[in-house]
Amino acid sequence: MLTDDSTSVARQYSLTDPLKVRIQTHERYSERIVDLNLVSEQLMELNGPEDIADVGCGPGRFAQHLAGRGHRGTVIGVDQSAAMLVEASAVPQAGGAMIAWVRGSATGLPVAEDWADWVVARHMLYHVADKGAALAEFCRVARSSGRVLLSTNSERSMQHIHDTVDALAERFSLGRLERLGASFTMENALPLLTRHFAAIEVVTIRDALVIPEPEPVMQYIATLFPSWPAALDLRREMEQWVEAEVAHRFGQMGGLWRDEKLTVFYVCHPAAHHENDCVVVSREW
Repeated sequence: MLTDDSTSVARQYSLTDPLKVRIQTHERYSERIVDLNLVSEQLMELNGPEDIADVGCGPGRFAQHLAGRGHRGTVIGVDQSAAMLVEASAVPQAGGAMIAWVRGSATGLPVAEDWADWVVARHMLYHVADKGAALAEFCRVARSSGRVLLSTNSERSMQHIHDTVDALAERFSLGRLERLGASFTMENALPLLTRHFAAIEVVTIRDALVIPEPEPVMQYIATLFPSWPAALDLRREMEQWVEAEVAHRFGQMGGLWRDEKLTVFYVCHPAAHHENDCVVVSREW
């Protein structure tokens, strides 16, 4: 639901609370108990000493997860948002991992060439205008034996919330927001990725948000208000409209909000030059 426009992205992530609300909604109301930090760790098959560049690290939850699990290698968390990095650095470090928080962009990582055993960029590449440049940068930073872990969603994920946000934008003439991750989804990612990697494992996770009352849905939608500059003046009216609209849609759904969602991970093997076609294998989690 976030536009690829850099100004909109900066507005959306200038504060950490909206992201927290979205994360907490998924944690509390997902049908399956799937810890995406744990999934990432298991897909990476970490032994403990690996050096990791976490691109778009946000408030640092993945690095903190790894430290708490006994990871001993160095983790460099990179993000463009100063607010995210301030929050990440405020959490006391656990375990033996060396964690550094650095402000930077995906297309110009402040990380040395051939430094990382893993480059991780989860649910963030759709915010990058030049995705090819970002992927080339990931390959520059990854060692020859290293890997790149990416993740995103299906364009069909959370269709009911998307439809409600579209209706909100139309009602207040705000301008339609691009669907979350629309520029990098499980439907369109592979043609881009196969140009940069020699082999890719695609891992799909099927799940759903199952929400028994309107309030969490309303709060989730409200986190997107900062994406519209006009929302500052219209916030109260928008909140009232969302309250009524979500209640109406709850009634249509029989009193239970169910939104299917699909998450996909890509475990990628970099290769500076590969003459053969990229090898792609797929499985479900």
